[in-house]
Amino acid sequence: MGLALVALSIGVVAAPGATLDAGAATTPHPVVVQRIVRAFDGASLEGVNGPAHLSVRLDQPTRPGDLLLASVDDGVVTSGMVHPRYVFKGWKLAVTTIGGETADNGTGPYRTGGLQASIYYLPDNPGGIQNIEVAVVPRHTQSTVTVTVAEIAHLPRALRVDATGTSTSGPKVSDYTQRSAVSTSAGIANPPDLVVALFNNGGNSPNGEHYVTQRGWTLLGKDTSPGNHDQPILTNFKIFDHQGVISQHERYLGGYAIDNVAVIAAFSLG
Repeated sequence: MGLALVALSIGVVAAPGATLDAGAATTPHPVVVQRIVRAFDGASLEGVNGPAHLSVRLDQPTRPGDLLLASVDDGVVTSGMVHPRYVFKGWKLAVTTIGGETADNGTGPYRTGGLQASIYYLPDNPGGIQNIEVAVVPRHTQSTVTVTVAEIAHLPRALRVDATGTSTSGPKVSDYTQRSAVSTSAGIANPPDLVVALFNNGGNSPNGEHYVTQRGWTLLGKDTSPGNHDQPILTNFKIFDHQGVISQHERYLGGYAIDNVAVIAAFSLG
């Protein structure tokens, strides 16, 4: 089966930052240098058949020192299939989860969830990176994989994960709603923090579904294209300058209950 690629490449975007209390240091103002959103799907729009190696190519080589962020998700066609293996060689994994609908009419174990979502990062990248291997789809697996990769400048080179969190809907259809929310499992301790959230709707929703995002969050990428109609995704970020648990939620407009997963990662910039 051939691959149908849906790609979106966007130029430089400045992200608004907050201001710390008087007397404190100024919160960093990240600037998105480049980003790309790509959905890998099969010719029948039912997923890529393994074995397959999936990669993306940035518009230009990365600059030394900039942060590289990747939010990646997949939805296997049949719950219980082996999920694609994410690669991102040399990158660090911030957070990951497998969930959503499970096998055996909702009674299957956690590992059989049909959705997977992760956030990877590469701080202080050496520069010159343009080709990025994203995932390997194993034999006997059929999956749609969607990735957002962003290069972000004006951030400290030594950032680290401060807190993370995950959320999934299910395992019962009655649990599905048109809203997805995710929070860090612990409060951020060393602000200011760059907080990144990824949402994946794996439900069989009609084309034209879209997201309603909380104010103050900056879009990194989304894909609600017809070629990705079974799992529209969105990832965004916001700078927080205070301690405490961080939450983000998305509301889906489309008239259908959804099967979703979400992950969130807070990176300390202090």
